Amino acid sequence: MKIPYRVLLFLLLIFPVTIWAQDTLKLEEVTIYGIPMEKYSAGSKIMKIAPEVLRKHREASLATLLAMETPVYFRGRGNGMLSTISFRGTDPSHTALLWNGININSFSLGQADFAAVPMAGIQQVAVHYGPSAALYGSDAIGGSIHLTNEPLWTEGISMGLRGSYGSFGYQGLQLNGSYGNGKWEGRSLYYRNKADNNFPITLNAGRPSEQTYRRDHASFAQQGFQQDIYYRPSSNRYFSLNAWHSEMERQIQPTDFSRQPNGFQEDQSTRVVAAYHHHGQAGYFQTRAGYVHDIIRFNNSATPISRMIGAFRYENAINDNITAKFGTDYQYITADVPNYGGAIAEHRTDFFLLLTWDVSPRLHTSFNLRQAFVTGFQAPLAPSIGSIFTFYHTDMTSLQWKANISRSYRVPTLNDRFWQPGGNPELLPEDAWGAETGLVYQLQKFSAELTAFTNYVDNWIAWRPVAGNVWQPMNVQEVHSRGIEALVSQNFTLGEVNMKTGLNYAYTRSTQETPRFSGDANVGNQLIYVPEHSGLAFLHARFRQWNGQLNYNRVGDRFTQFDNSRSLPAYSLVDIALEYDVKWLAHGLDIALQANNILDQPYQNFLHNSMPGRNFLLSLRYHFNQN
Repeated sequence: MKIPYRVLLFLLLIFPVTIWAQDTLKLEEVTIYGIPMEKYSAGSKIMKIAPEVLRKHREASLATLLAMETPVYFRGRGNGMLSTISFRGTDPSHTALLWNGININSFSLGQADFAAVPMAGIQQVAVHYGPSAALYGSDAIGGSIHLTNEPLWTEGISMGLRGSYGSFGYQGLQLNGSYGNGKWEGRSLYYRNKADNNFPITLNAGRPSEQTYRRDHASFAQQGFQQDIYYRPSSNRYFSLNAWHSEMERQIQPTDFSRQPNGFQEDQSTRVVAAYHHHGQAGYFQTRAGYVHDIIRFNNSATPISRMIGAFRYENAINDNITAKFGTDYQYITADVPNYGGAIAEHRTDFFLLLTWDVSPRLHTSFNLRQAFVTGFQAPLAPSIGSIFTFYHTDMTSLQWKANISRSYRVPTLNDRFWQPGGNPELLPEDAWGAETGLVYQLQKFSAELTAFTNYVDNWIAWRPVAGNVWQPMNVQEVHSRGIEALVSQNFTLGEVNMKTGLNYAYTRSTQETPRFSGDANVGNQLIYVPEHSGLAFLHARFRQWNGQLNYNRVGDRFTQFDNSRSLPAYSLVDIALEYDVKWLAHGLDIALQANNILDQPYQNFLHNSMPGRNFLLSLRYHFNQN
């Protein structure tokens, strides 16, 4: 597994330009970003992962981070193995994963593998619950996940080296460096992880036929390089370049009752986005160009897909109370896949208009509209409207009511339409309407949020057998998901110990509302692999140079058959982490120990696919900061 030398050489040649730039012009600090996206998401639930929490998960994947910090359920198969998301009872393809504003879901499979996204090079993570196509386009039906890197405009040089060793042959390495002088800023990261994943599995536990063996054919190796470069010629404008090349090789693990390998898969992705940001008296505008190239090789059968991306945004205040933002997104998609029957080219163009209106000091609203045009498709118009009403607000406490209703859609994947045999070019886009409402309460260091939601998805695409071993996707299903989400957290101090504790809970009922085929008796049943109950409780503590974390994660029963006749049992996981950091002048050393599933709970997220038992991870990080 090797990074193409042209990509690596290009990035390594660019970064020294930022390192050795001699212009140390001092620039006045001015905020030059547009209005945060949540301003246009009035009434929606948005959760941002705190920076100190992200720092604790630099060794983890995005799947691990979200599974430990949110009640969102992941259908994982183990460390480094495929891990997909079930957001508010929807399908994995109904969650949009965006990196610096670009949707990085697979255009062939229609979903993202969250286990393949390392947290080492990500600065900000935000979780937007519910449908939001008016803001982000296709796929954002159940929710969207946002990964962002932005300039800090700090001055000086920093370097870091992290090495990790863990259970089941895990080894990790991270090497990073950054430089800034107020005008130039650059950050580089190289990472590599691998594991044998040979954890023990017990079959027929408690029975005379009980046997234990170690998992075979489940190893993985991952590496990547990330480069961020920012240039600020004046205080109200800057250029940015974000590049990320990643590679992952993994064996496709067999089920618990099979010792035969299922195959081998290699994923490669190259993502580059360049942007220009300008904030002036005439408003804020941004123009962006990007390139994404993904290759999935399964048993030496490759699926290469490329995208050229262009975008423009303009934002300005109409008056003291109303702000408008409009823009366009364009993608040119090409795929040369033998199973598509030839080369495929597709154009996608989106136009959108976003409005925020402060009706009064207590009432804030947003109105959004997006129309997409796709080659061979008529995507639905996607509007949304939301409000936040503040009942009261003081320095000590506040209480807000929120509500939002929106329409979303998903364009069928290239595999859905063109895969031979079985592809169906007559498919319609999936169409969804969703609404949510709730209360947000804050009292000094205590906060609570309660949200109720409902979501209807029509033209849900399902693959059905049509002749012999041939399956074909069809718009045959309507699904209704609804539920309640609760979040409570409290910060407090005990002597010299700063602590935060909290609870996240989600109740999700997601049912099939129409028959998928003639005689289908499963209408009204819970969708497979969607838990009705999930939640987590956590405790974070800081004492001088010590950091500690305790997590309790609970996932309820999940059905594995459409008739709900069989299910996987509920499980509970307890994880702990302890970190000690020391600093001396410009040098720092962090030592961290994680113990996962400390109760050695046997559990499965997929039928006949056992997950690891008790496991450990030890990491050591040296860092240097010279201002």
